[in-house]
Amino acid sequence: MEDPPAWRGCRTGEASAADRLATADPAPEGPLLPVGGRAGVPPVVGAASADSTTVQAPPGLGGAATLSGAVPAGRPRVVLVMPEFNEDRTIIDVLTEAAPYVDRIIVVDDGSRDDSHARTLEWMSSAALHVDLLRHDRNRGMSGALLSGFAHVYALLAQGMIAPDDVVVNIDADGQHDPADIPALVGRLVARGVDVVLGRRDLSGYPLYKRVGNWGLSLSGSLLAGHRYQDIECGFRALRVRSVPTLLRYFSGHRYGCAQELGVILPRCGFTVDNALTVRVRYYREGARFRDGAVNAAMGLLAFFRVVLRAGDRVERRVPELLGALTMSSRVAG
Repeated sequence: MEDPPAWRGCRTGEASAADRLATADPAPEGPLLPVGGRAGVPPVVGAASADSTTVQAPPGLGGAATLSGAVPAGRPRVVLVMPEFNEDRTIIDVLTEAAPYVDRIIVVDDGSRDDSHARTLEWMSSAALHVDLLRHDRNRGMSGALLSGFAHVYALLAQGMIAPDDVVVNIDADGQHDPADIPALVGRLVARGVDVVLGRRDLSGYPLYKRVGNWGLSLSGSLLAGHRYQDIECGFRALRVRSVPTLLRYFSGHRYGCAQELGVILPRCGFTVDNALTVRVRYYREGARFRDGAVNAAMGLLAFFRVVLRAGDRVERRVPELLGALTMSSRVAG
């Protein structure tokens, strides 16, 4: 399906300062703060290594700016954004398995009531890469956790710590997806020159009603997005950092509608999407019900109208509000 010309290019024309970050050099002015130190944010866990470089943040965002370690020439940095809620049984295994394939990890603890936060802090103390642990004071759902993660990615982009062509990978903390598939996602994105690679799950082990429901949601999402999806509901994806400012304009972050919202917003705003790479599902986990599917479909429809009507948020105002509502601890490799 092709996007109608009238719906293409929501990244242009009315572009805000947030959108221009994708092509602009980092601002030379702004406050220098301790590593990880936004106002009201706890101090970092660990200390910066000798080869860390402090950079300045653009006015209005504030915050820490420390980048540790060199990235091999010719490949993008990979930033893992992992939402988690009460996953103390699996999160450390997922983090440990994912760490060799990424350059930085952002964990968003969505108000967990178990030991997930404490276990993640303990794991961070010996991590060999930069890890940021963001925490919600209450549960806001998968979408809310992703929204906070994207806001933090935006801040890193604004501070010049990552580049527009670097890659954000989303993976769940429950262990369903295999972190060993991260290189395949990123490699396909780079090789095909697309903006987004969304994994396509092998659903052969899923109950029939789940497969039918996924087909229906993928069909409705395809019609709204103007792009044919095979599995729009997969939560394992890689996307270029340059897409994040646009996402933050239109992504509501409401409860569990993230798959439909992202699936509609990205192609409607002119980003190219690939949904053909099959990724492994290590086990089936009972979860979403019919009501959840209906909510997801509704969120896709609302996202469609926000994009078509250009009813987006001002990112310059939204990002500081989102970050100000979080607590954060950071570990700098060294």
